[in-house]
Amino acid sequence: MIARTRCIVALAAAGVGVWLATALTTLSADLAALSPGGESAVFGGDAVRDFIVAVPAPLEAQAPAALAVQAVLEASPLVETVTAGPGTFEPAALDWLWRNRFAVAPPSPERFAPEAMAQRLQQARAALATAEGAALGDRLLRDPTGAFADTLEELRERRPAALGPGGVWTSVDGRAALVFGRLAPEVAGGGDLVALADAVRAAAAAHGALALVAGPRLVGAEIGRGVERRSLAVASIAIVLLTLWLAWSLRSPLALATAFAPMAAGLATGALAVQLLFDHVHVLALGFGGALTGLAIDYPLHLATHRREGAARARRAVAIGAATTAVAFLAMLGSGVPALQQTGVFVAVGIVVAAGFALAAPPVGVADVRTFAMERLSWRLPRRRLVEATLALAGFAAVLGAPVGAPRAVATAPAAVTEMLEEINQLARAPSARWSVVSTGATESQALARQREALPALEAAVDAGDLGRFEAMADFVRPAPATLPPPADFEAVAGEALATVGLDPGFAERLEADYAEARTAASERPDLKQLAQLVPLPQRDGDGWSLSARLYDVRDAEALSTRLEQSGGARLADNAAETMGRLAALSGAALDWLVVGSAAAAVTLLLLLRPRRVAFGVALTTAGALGATVCALRLFGVEFDVFRIVALTLVVGIGLDYGVLVQPSHGAAERRRALRSVGLCATSTAIPFAVMAASPEPILSEIGATVLVGLGAMAILNLAQSHGESARNQVQDW
Repeated sequence: MIARTRCIVALAAAGVGVWLATALTTLSADLAALSPGGESAVFGGDAVRDFIVAVPAPLEAQAPAALAVQAVLEASPLVETVTAGPGTFEPAALDWLWRNRFAVAPPSPERFAPEAMAQRLQQARAALATAEGAALGDRLLRDPTGAFADTLEELRERRPAALGPGGVWTSVDGRAALVFGRLAPEVAGGGDLVALADAVRAAAAAHGALALVAGPRLVGAEIGRGVERRSLAVASIAIVLLTLWLAWSLRSPLALATAFAPMAAGLATGALAVQLLFDHVHVLALGFGGALTGLAIDYPLHLATHRREGAARARRAVAIGAATTAVAFLAMLGSGVPALQQTGVFVAVGIVVAAGFALAAPPVGVADVRTFAMERLSWRLPRRRLVEATLALAGFAAVLGAPVGAPRAVATAPAAVTEMLEEINQLARAPSARWSVVSTGATESQALARQREALPALEAAVDAGDLGRFEAMADFVRPAPATLPPPADFEAVAGEALATVGLDPGFAERLEADYAEARTAASERPDLKQLAQLVPLPQRDGDGWSLSARLYDVRDAEALSTRLEQSGGARLADNAAETMGRLAALSGAALDWLVVGSAAAAVTLLLLLRPRRVAFGVALTTAGALGATVCALRLFGVEFDVFRIVALTLVVGIGLDYGVLVQPSHGAAERRRALRSVGLCATSTAIPFAVMAASPEPILSEIGATVLVGLGAMAILNLAQSHGESARNQVQDW
């Protein structure tokens, strides 16, 4: 009765944990978490927040649909800025351009002649009669040099769109309205962005139009939704099959429920621990919930098969197995890569909690557990330890010679997403996602100076047809002229120009004050933050700074790269190659910490398991199975990306668990119980990973196939016995 009550309490506690995890955890797909330290010029920066919404529709429907989309975006706290029409620039950016107009477009000496100023004043007065000129207020009149007006005109010419009916941006060919925006800085990704994209599509659909949404984080969220849906389908199939298998084996609804409780508690607690430490749960960490599921389900099943005899040894085996596996995954904390650190915490905490739940409330209501007679598959392996050591060394050698690559699942977008991005690129003439020009320096000023050195090469590439156009900060922050006229001289000339066009010469005093302010700003270091709407800003890159220039319509990357090399100011960055390199480095970090974690788990095993000879045997069998898994994967030409490497960490955990459960046998009866327990556990672990291996989703397929190979190697080696090994093990106590 007491055991049954404990199990009911455990079930309730597991249910509460799942509810809390669902309510309190925040998912993130931020690519910066895949880089050491969580920051990088490739994965981070303001550019990843930018997005475009293209609204293909008949001409008369474009403006209503675009304005409806704009209204949805403006009402969302996820969006920082949005515009569906020219109107004015963002107020902060417009103020910056006004204050720094002489730094952006330094006026030539000829601009200060009375005739030139009078001509500019005439043009400004005429512009006030237009809607766009009226939105600028009197600033056009207050700058008779024309520097401010020239800057705005240049920016309008660079816009990837034209002004269409209804005052909204349209694609150059007139097929679609365009809405430009930027997400708020704190927005990383996940379901909120998916909901925002759905709301945008619904707003356009209400006017009979489509909405194509593109932007790094929005597209990432959409891809993540697809992965989530396919993962849910795989998980549903796996749970159904696992439930059927365990229902047949345990033959008791209560026993079945209490077998699942530790797994649910482990998943919930692991997610809550990651949320507490990192403020969010990365989808990569959550993706390894299958790893936690495969291990956590083993503990109650092993206790169920030893409920009558060998219960004390079974409980100790569960505790040791959980401790060694947790140590193997906790080693990932040293990787410095947030996504891997979260994976380590998620699995380690979940394993320990699952084991604790199983020990506190082992399955009840179990009759004779039905499983495979694994002892019939035992076989003799002469010189078993030598064979295992050889396999371990072969696996180590295979890893040293194997390419470590970027995860294909992360690096490749679905065909539908690629087609949508290509269509938006044609409609909006978006900047190249692959190519950019990067200048670096110890300080922001040095990076800007080096970008300025590269401007002639970029302009030459445009003239030669190698490049359509570019956007660079150096275009907006130029060296001020050697001398600008003194404010008193400017005031006198401005008064003469005002009189020429029939305006009050007394207004010259106000013009002189504005001129003096801009003249001072041209000689000072401008605040660059307000340029974010116009050009890429400098970003921290290690100990220095990196500054990018956007490129449009790159036609000859090789020729452009040669020009930049000759300028010495910048380099042509292949963002796709650099991203793949970063992801490959992530895989390398995971591989390093797989080795560290395996070594730490082996040391933990040697400290906890007695006698030491048995502990050494378990560690060697695990190493041999890991080596056999690596060799098998390499035989089929598999590269070791981060998903396969973390799956190999799971293989280590399974190997240590099963080795502890099988090795310390006390006679034939105890070994038979241990092998049947492992058969039940291995089958329960194999079911979800077999479904994952059959999944069309590359991430799930890679993890599932790797674990299945490792599981097979573990089973083969743990079923093997050297001559006389059984007799020796019978006299050992632990």
